[in-house]
Order: sequence, then C-alpha cells, then structure tokens
Amino acid sequence: MDRMAPVGRMSVTNYMAQSIIGVTLFYGFGANLAVELSFLQCLLVGLVVYTVQILYSNWWMKRYYYGPVEWLWRVLTWFKPIAFRRK
Repeated sequence: MDRMAPVGRMSVTNYMAQSIIGVTLFYGFGANLAVELSFLQCLLVGLVVYTVQILYSNWWMKRYYYGPVEWLWRVLTWFKPIAFRRK
C-alpha cells in the first residue's frame, strides 16, 4: 500500500492525465482504439496507463510536496506562494 499513497496524493493530476490519455487513445478524434481493439485489449491498455501513473507518482512525490495540479490549486486557493520542491 505504500506504493499507492503517492497516487492518492496526486489524485487530481492523475485523474486529469487519465482523462486526457483515454480520450486521445480511445475517442474518434484521437487514435480511435475503442473501435479497433477488443474489450480485453482496451482493459490492458488502461492497466498499462495506470501502472505508469503509479510509477510516475512515486517518482514525483519523492521530489515534490504536491502534484502539479494540486500545487496550482493550493496557490490559487490561498493566493500565496507554497513550497513545491523537497530539499
């Protein structure tokens, strides 16, 4: 479960990234893979994307306090600079 905690701390960033990647891969104005691939293949693509997000989130959270979207949200909410990078 320790590997999953960074994914939760970057939940908005990961949600937005999944949406952009999914639309780009599966919708008609993107790669249109939803028509080309079977259900199982689409599921496997989704699992690969999620696995990459887990690895990326762990890498990111070792270097920064917040995900990029979470940091931006905090700055715009509190109207003051907030530390971003870990020392």
